[in-house]
Amino acid sequence: MSDLLTCCQSLIQLNSAFPQATETRVADYVADYCRSVGIEPNSFEFISGRPNLIATIPGESTSSICLSAHMDTVPFVENDWSVDPLGGTIVDGRLY
Repeated sequence: MSDLLTCCQSLIQLNSAFPQATETRVADYVADYCRSVGIEPNSFEFISGRPNLIATIPGESTSSICLSAHMDTVPFVENDWSVDPLGGTIVDGRLY
């Protein structure tokens, strides 16, 4: 569970507020993580700065799974946060 928690914290800490930041940093992080666990990622863009990522598990050819998600976040509301929105901190057992 600690590897998953570390991965989630790292993703939270990447600023991907659109349109100021691109989703490229998130895609690069996920691609690097995939490589570290033996999954081969492929990245392509239809729109500059908005990559798509496809990852293939070696040897798995009879079944598929698709996870579809945004890699960007909404811009932050100033001074309305009780915790740092990019902190990836744990408060009372919850990841923020």
